[in-house]
Parts: sequence; C-alpha cells; structure tokens
Amino acid sequence: MLVALVSYMSAGAAWATCPPTKDANEEKLAARRAALRESASRARDVRRQRRSRAQAEAEAADAARVASEAGLKTIVLSLRHSEAMEVSNVLNRLIKMEGTEDAPKIVFDTRTNSIIVRATDTGVEQVCRLVEQLDVAPSEVERQIAESEMRTRMELMIYEVALPRERLADVNAKLLTAQAETPQSFESALGKLGGVSLVYRSDQLLHTERRSQTTRIGSNSPYVRGVNVSKDGTRSSSVSYEDLGFIVKASGHSDSATQGDATVEIEFKGVTNSSIAIGDGVMAPVMRTFNQNFRGAFKSGEPIVLLLIDAQAGADPVAYVTRIQFDIESL
Repeated sequence: MLVALVSYMSAGAAWATCPPTKDANEEKLAARRAALRESASRARDVRRQRRSRAQAEAEAADAARVASEAGLKTIVLSLRHSEAMEVSNVLNRLIKMEGTEDAPKIVFDTRTNSIIVRATDTGVEQVCRLVEQLDVAPSEVERQIAESEMRTRMELMIYEVALPRERLADVNAKLLTAQAETPQSFESALGKLGGVSLVYRSDQLLHTERRSQTTRIGSNSPYVRGVNVSKDGTRSSSVSYEDLGFIVKASGHSDSATQGDATVEIEFKGVTNSSIAIGDGVMAPVMRTFNQNFRGAFKSGEPIVLLLIDAQAGADPVAYVTRIQFDIESL
C-alpha cells in the first residue's frame, strides 16, 4: 500500500503546478514596466518626428511665401470719377471669379479716393486696365438722369450767443464742428460758452438747376434813438424804424449720392441795447450787422459751422454761430 501511494504521488507530480514565487511576480512586473517605457519612448519619437515634419513644412511655406512676395510691388491708383469703395468691390469680385493663386490684393482709401494694389507686374497691369475702364466720367445723359433722381435738402440754424469777454478765446469753429453731430449736441456745446438763443432756422430743398433761392425773415421794428427835452421840461423819445432780420440766399448741386457743392450767403441786421444811457433809463441802441458766406464742397450728412464774433466796444460781445447741414436724398 505504501508503494501504491508513492506511485500515485509520483504520477501527480507530472501535472500538479506549484504557486509562483515572489521572485517570479517581480520579474513579470519589471517586464511590463519595461514594455510600457519602450512604448512611451516610441510614442515620443513619433511625436518628435511629426513636430519636425510640421516645422519643416512651415519653413518651406514661409520660404515659398517670401519667394512669392519678392516679385510683388505696391501701387496707389487715385480715382477721378468713381468711388474708391465701389471700384475696389468690383475689382475684388472679378479677381475672385478668376481664382488665380497669385491674385492681386486690393484695398481702398476713402479719404484720398484711391485704391491700393499689391500684385505681380502682370497683376498690376491687369488691375490698371480694369481701373481705366471703371473710372470714367459719366456721360451728360447719365449725369442728368442721376441728378434727376436726387435732391439736396439744407438745414440751417443760426444761434446768438452772449459771451463774457473772458471767454472770447474759448470760441473755436473747429471745436464746435466736432460737437455739431446733432442740433442737440451743438446747442449743448454753445450753452457752455454763454447764453444761447436760436434766432433763425430753415429746412428747405434746393433747386436742382443750381438756381439761387432767397429766404427773408424779419420785421420793420421800432427802436429808441434818443430822448428829447422841450423848453417846458417835457421829455419825449425819438423813435426810428428799421428793417431787421435775416436774408438767406442758397443754391446747391449734388455730384453723387454722397457729396456736392453749395453756396450760402447770410445777411443779418439787428438792434440791441448798449451799456450807454441816453436818459430816463433808456440805453443807446447798438446796430449789429453781419454777413456770413459758405462756398464749396460738402458731404451729405456732415455739418458745417460758421462763426462770427461781434466784440465792439460799448456793448457785450455776441457770437453768431451758424450750423449748416446738407443731405442728399434719393427720389
């Protein structure tokens, strides 16, 4: 029986497996860590190669761009008859339709009414030919049709501003123009200088044929010239009448939907009291007159400011400030 047991154990040794030892587990972990390190190293190598390839491609693209731009030149084309923005839009649409790789780059400058072109010699020649075709004077018929579809409206306001003498140097037409975007902002700016009163306002359409229009507003007003004393001591005032008020003559013409030229002539005559007494609390009158004129180009919607200051001795200084705005309207 002992022999049989020994034989059984010997036979079992052929298929029985002993549990792994501690050293075997550590070897497997070490092998796994080594495999992970190797995989991470390969991933880093792949990323490094990709970055190198991307950098090389970017450097090649930069070199190609520099080589391409080396053959470009920049020119400025001033326009005489057309709007720079409109011509630039047309040119860019035409170039986009062609779809060439070295297409000219075109931008516009409204301040100088010009377009700026950056292109190769061939591209510059192409753009110049197109500009010659686009920047042409309209025919007389086209001009008359365009003018018949537009009209010019003039809004004119005249303010009288009582100025302290110490504020005379603060009155500046350029600064007032910057604050004349709206009548409200303009009146607010004038109010900071002194007492303000609106003495004339008109809103009218101008003749399209450049004919002058005359507007008169005023009255035949009395004023005291002096005080007379008779032999018996009776006092009486000497009264005169004078035609006072405004005469405004205006004419204008629109050259396009955004600009035109106009002529405005303003005549004023008024009476105010001086600081000189002539008797019985009556102050000597001061006859104030002025003429303001504007002749030149205008831009639709942009205000124009005219300034006159009457600072004659014996009377408080007065500024006459005129705000004119022309608006071109489509029919």
